[in-house]
Parts: sequence; C-alpha cells; structure tokens
Amino acid sequence: QPLGPDLIKEALTALVAHHDSMRLRLIAGDAGWQVVNDGLPEEIAFQVVDLSTLTQEEQEPRMEEFHREITTSLDLQAGNLMRSIYFILEPAQANQIMMMGHYVVADVLSWQIFLEDLDKVCQQLHQGQPINLPPKTTSIQQWTQQIETYAKSDDIKVEQDYWLSEARRNNVPLPVDFPGGANTVDSSQGIFMEMTREETEALINLSKAHNTRIHGAMLTGIMKAFETWTGSSSLLFELYVIGRDSPFDDVDLSKTVGWLTFSYPMHLDITGMPSLDEA
Repeated sequence: QPLGPDLIKEALTALVAHHDSMRLRLIAGDAGWQVVNDGLPEEIAFQVVDLSTLTQEEQEPRMEEFHREITTSLDLQAGNLMRSIYFILEPAQANQIMMMGHYVVADVLSWQIFLEDLDKVCQQLHQGQPINLPPKTTSIQQWTQQIETYAKSDDIKVEQDYWLSEARRNNVPLPVDFPGGANTVDSSQGIFMEMTREETEALINLSKAHNTRIHGAMLTGIMKAFETWTGSSSLLFELYVIGRDSPFDDVDLSKTVGWLTFSYPMHLDITGMPSLDEA
C-alpha cells in the first residue's frame, strides 16, 4: 500500500533525531574548520512536489531538475545536509521519494543502515505502532575522539621510522605529460571504468584460487601494469576503505551512520616476482 508524504516525513524526522550525523554542520573558526551538532531542527528539509498532471516522459526531466537543485543547495555551513523530496506521480507511475545527503553525513554503508531503519519505521507507523529503533551504537563523536587519541599514541609513533625511511620517500612518481602543472584537487580529474560481468567473475575466481581478497588481486594487477609502464616495481598507494572495522574492543560501529571512510598508506614492492601467478 502506498505511503503518504506525512508518514514519510514523520519517519524521516525520527531518523534525523536518532542518527547524530544527520544533524551535523561545519563552522569556520580561528582554529580551522569544526564540526558541530545543532540538535534536531524545527523542520527537516522535506518537500512535496506534485507532478501528477504530467506524463511519465514529462516527469523524468522535472525530477532530474529537482535532483540538480538539491545537489547544489547542500551547504556544509548551513546544515540540513540531508534533504528529501516526495514526488506525487500517480497515475503515470508510483510515487517516489528522492533523498540526497552530503558525504560528510553518510557514506555508502551508512545509507544501507539508514534505509533499513526507514523501512522499519515506515512499517511501524503504517501499522499504528510506536517507533522502535535499534539501540544506538558508538557515536561519530566518540569514534573521532578515540581515533585522535590513538593517532597520538605510542602504538602509532613506533611506525614512524618505517614510513619515514628512505625507501618510502624515494618512490617513483607517476609519469605525467606536462610536468610542473598545478597539483590541486581543483585541477584533478577522475577516470571511471566498469568491469564486465565476465571480468568480475574472473577476478572473484582468481581471488578464491589464491586465497586473497579481491582488492589484493586488483592491486597486484596494477603493480604489474605500473612495472611494465615505468620499469619500477615499487609504488606507494593511498587506499580508501569504506567499512566498520575498528582497532578498539569497546567500539561498535555496526549501526553507526556517518562518514566512516578509512584512508591509509600502503607500500607495495613486487621485485623478483616475474609473473602474475607468482605475484
């Protein structure tokens, strides 16, 4: 049975109250940028748009326009970093809800958690039951504080010599067509590629055959390609991992919503490995 906009708004309001990251914003101060939690706003960013008088072919571009508008309206300093639009589309097609959140408030796994909670709360409200969400796990604030303490600990300091050694500082840089250009985020460009179903299955089978994770097999392939390209068998990576692993026994991030992407260096050297099988 279709769920109306009032019920959806009530469910989203409950989730914004439950998940701390959905209420974050950034402020600029003398000490730099700081993350603050303003508490639950009087009204969440929720909009109802009636496109029911349009055909399905006419509705799609109008929805795209609203998507672009939401994307460009997200402001880290203003807050309300999660915005939603309820589209009334019937009878051309089923009503839809569009949700857009800044990456600061939710990574990919966080959206899975959020959508599971949204489904649960909508069912509870639809059946006339009180809202009952799972207990909160470790908050973003607690997680950040523990990471900061860990970064200053002796456990981390003992690794400095390894990462500051001559071998790690003398890695061959990636060849460029125009040396001396700007090295800024603004001047960067992403290259995105997709693997076919057959290529993906081959990668999975290769990982299973060598008892390794998929990203291990992919990094090996990158290293062999880099060696063929540059003649160097050593390369320093910066890896980004979206996960919920934690070095702390008293931390539970299984139901925590937020930006929990890990970034860490990895130095690989395949010297003496003549083939991909041996690598």
